[in-house]
Amino acid sequence: MNTIPTLEDRIEAALQPDAAVTRADIAALIEEVEAIIAKAEKDLTMDQTRSSDPRAVRQATIDAILAANRLRPLLLKLQTLHNQKQTAAWLATVPAYGQRCTAEWWKDNERRAVAQQAEGHRHANFLARMTKEQEERENREAEERFAESQRKRWGE
Repeated sequence: MNTIPTLEDRIEAALQPDAAVTRADIAALIEEVEAIIAKAEKDLTMDQTRSSDPRAVRQATIDAILAANRLRPLLLKLQTLHNQKQTAAWLATVPAYGQRCTAEWWKDNERRAVAQQAEGHRHANFLARMTKEQEERENREAEERFAESQRKRWGE
């Protein structure tokens, strides 16, 4: 006998720790649950007096609300699982830098600050040296242009 699993069965299967479920599968389940909850909330506001069988409509509304209330905690679990899988996928793309966070974070910050200051000094020295070299080169070129113009002017 081949029975179709209910939504709650599919959710419970997806929430199992060893379940091979993708983020897309979880997102589809979340959308389905949210649609059922939204329909139940819409049915709650519907005017039941205009129906030919108000009792049947009321009972259907109560059943839908009860189903939605059973699905709400499962929706939260699905969203948590989806966020965990999304975070895991993102972390897989981030390179590992050893210890991310330690109890002595302030020492790590001090070490980084010292390294950043040293790099800043190296950069400042480089810029000063380059500026000096560029100034010397520009002066040399200006002197050469001046000497060339004097030679042309006096015909040497």
